[in-house]
Amino acid sequence: MEKMGGGGHFNNAAAQVRTDDIDEVYEKLINFIDDLIEKGENVKVILKKDVKGHGKAGEIIDCNQGFANHLMRTDQAILATTENLKRLDEQKKQEQLAEEKHLQEMKELRVTIENTPIKIQVKTGVEGKMFGTVSIKQVVDTFLKDTGIQLDKKNIKFKGTINALGTYDIPIELHKQVTAKIKLYVVEKE
Repeated sequence: MEKMGGGGHFNNAAAQVRTDDIDEVYEKLINFIDDLIEKGENVKVILKKDVKGHGKAGEIIDCNQGFANHLMRTDQAILATTENLKRLDEQKKQEQLAEEKHLQEMKELRVTIENTPIKIQVKTGVEGKMFGTVSIKQVVDTFLKDTGIQLDKKNIKFKGTINALGTYDIPIELHKQVTAKIKLYVVEKE
């Protein structure tokens, strides 16, 4: 249909032709289809989902017509028309802006975290030895109580054990490009 001045996709396409000669239109259409089949031209599609061995969502791939039709019928791809390519480009721009905004927010959160030390009081025995340990959950809960900011304990990258009084730097990955350090003071309960 695109070759006849129209558009659409494999399952539904149309074109408006300004002529009274139906036989002429039919002949052109058959010739276009024959040429397409004879050449075995590949089709460009935009993947809507990851397709193992072919590409990831949002990528444009070149494949034979049969496979392209299968991908579109199973809602894994759309035809790479000019309109769909523009839409994909706009979507990528929006995702990029959202990612930049998220990165900036995480940088600001890092400043807040690093400027807000927390203190956890623990019971101690003879010679100031701690009973038990301080868990990452306690760190996250204390930070939430002190700041109102909920951190995800899965993002905390502290590998040691907090089993003594002292100062600890607890790393937390806020973004793949942003890691903050929570300053933790473990002190004797008053």
